Amino acid sequence: TIEKLLKKNIIQSGLLKIFRDGNGILEYSATHHYILQSGKHSDRFIRTGNVLEHGSRIDFIAMSLLQFVKPSLKAIYCDTSSISSLAYAIIKLKLALSSDRNNLQLPYIDSFKSYDGLDEKKFSFTHKDECLVLISASTSGGLSGGLVEKRGIPENCIIIVYYLNKNKKIKGKILCDLSQSKEYKPFNISDENDCKLCKDQSVPIKITGEQFIPEELTISQIEFDLRHLPNWFKPFIS
Repeated sequence: TIEKLLKKNIIQSGLLKIFRDGNGILEYSATHHYILQSGKHSDRFIRTGNVLEHGSRIDFIAMSLLQFVKPSLKAIYCDTSSISSLAYAIIKLKLALSSDRNNLQLPYIDSFKSYDGLDEKKFSFTHKDECLVLISASTSGGLSGGLVEKRGIPENCIIIVYYLNKNKKIKGKILCDLSQSKEYKPFNISDENDCKLCKDQSVPIKITGEQFIPEELTISQIEFDLRHLPNWFKPFIS
């Protein structure tokens, strides 16, 4: 219906503006690029935690997620604690909208630390059929696919908050598809052995930790020679 289409467009426009204003993408430069949690190399990295700085943004995204919340919801799992504020905001909205707060059973919240959650020895999912799994962002659908195939999480329980890829044949549901906006292009992602950026002497920076932040700098003494010359600089001295 027109009403549903209008509601969907309003939500998508709001999610895009929140992402844009919150600088949700970490850009690369001529000197460095990123190693994603999957181990692949990329020229950019999406960090949804960056856009969750203001309560109004958190509430808007949480409101957008309510459509996926079942009445029997027992648990909310986040791929990183940096988006746990969304889970708590969902609970706040459930309480505000409930007509019987005294008998409302609230879900518990936990973080499965991204790809660590694919290992049953590192994380245990309970109430698999009555949970909501929030993936902060994805450019391949690899994590959601792994959760379905290796951990048995139902597809309709997995929500990717921000997704950027032309391939839509992935496991789980997408809240905001960044590729619908002309300003966001798919990332250049490759395996370590086939990374063009590495071949151009760009330094790979690993995204580490439960908060998805670039690894700390390590300082070591080296002697520079022509081998370390970035490819982009060679035309200036040839």
